[in-house]
Amino acid sequence: MASIDILLPHKEMMSDSNRGAIATVVSELVLNSASPDMFSVFGIPLSDPIEGIDYRPLSFYRKWLYGGNLGMAHAYLRTLTAQNRNPDLIEVHGRAHVAALIARKRPDLKVVLYLHNDPRHMKGCKTPAERRALLSSLAGIFCISDYIKGCFCDGLDQNEAATDKIFIIPNGVTRRLTTQPHKAKQVLIAARMVPEKGVLEACRAAAFVLPEVPDWTLHVIGGKRFLDEPPTAYEQQIYEVLAGLGRQAVHHGFTPYDDVRTHQEQAAICIVPSLWEEPAGLTVIEALSAGAALITTNRGGIPETATGRAVIVDISAYLEDSAKLSEIFAHELRSLIINEAQRTALQDRAWQDYPFSSKIMSNKADKVRRSVLDA
Repeated sequence: MASIDILLPHKEMMSDSNRGAIATVVSELVLNSASPDMFSVFGIPLSDPIEGIDYRPLSFYRKWLYGGNLGMAHAYLRTLTAQNRNPDLIEVHGRAHVAALIARKRPDLKVVLYLHNDPRHMKGCKTPAERRALLSSLAGIFCISDYIKGCFCDGLDQNEAATDKIFIIPNGVTRRLTTQPHKAKQVLIAARMVPEKGVLEACRAAAFVLPEVPDWTLHVIGGKRFLDEPPTAYEQQIYEVLAGLGRQAVHHGFTPYDDVRTHQEQAAICIVPSLWEEPAGLTVIEALSAGAALITTNRGGIPETATGRAVIVDISAYLEDSAKLSEIFAHELRSLIINEAQRTALQDRAWQDYPFSSKIMSNKADKVRRSVLDA
């Protein structure tokens, strides 16, 4: 059996109480693999790492000099030497300069980069020349969507973009329920509280609509990051909007992942109002897995999973017009609340047409890894 080391970004926490999107994807990849024992996951020290995963904490090496991610990379390299460890594959998630460093320091080992975000905004991957160098030095580039693959190939020539080193592994989410859930009259917005997620515009939309339907409630989940911390000025704007709805709005703040999934399973309507070019949209997949009627946007890789299964709002012309965005979201939300047949049809479609399980994602990843190891 092959041995595969996975290296997380230094800010990712792989715990049940607190995990980001990358840690969530990695845990699903490992736990749903046909051979979960072949993985060792390296990250920051945690008091409660997710059970069932061989999680190995790394203490930063000279963080004051290298910074967080490279400090972890150097600590990992020192671990390889100290333990005479020679994994068959090293899988670096989300950090191009870390993958490049490890490949340069250990050319005897196969290193791949697993991209969860647009590489054109990533240290060590911003320019076509840097991406070309990564293709040369790494054993593979794994992308979570066709959109992300397109970002990586931006500026490369046709032959470079057609290389057999670039793979697409779509994200997956384990469906927790075995039967389609009964839905409450709830609208859910679950996202990080940052402007690019469009939470403020979606909350304003709900504030327009919900007074017309007093038996419906809005639930908002999230903080700026995946932890409890004082609210930002942006979050204060959201609180002010929610306060106008009185008892029709509930702000839950930062919420553990399993509790978020429970809210998604209860909500009749989920809104994922991303304004930025979302790489794939894990929350989109979670909402579909819960059988919710989904309202989302045409940004980034979202249409790859949401097309035919959700209301997709074209917001391209209104990204700088917050009031217009709220008006558009309000129109679609009002339509779904009033039109029960439309809402039910979307819920049925989300439940019945769900090809995004973690098992499918993990099986695809296992096949891709085998092809890299065999190359």
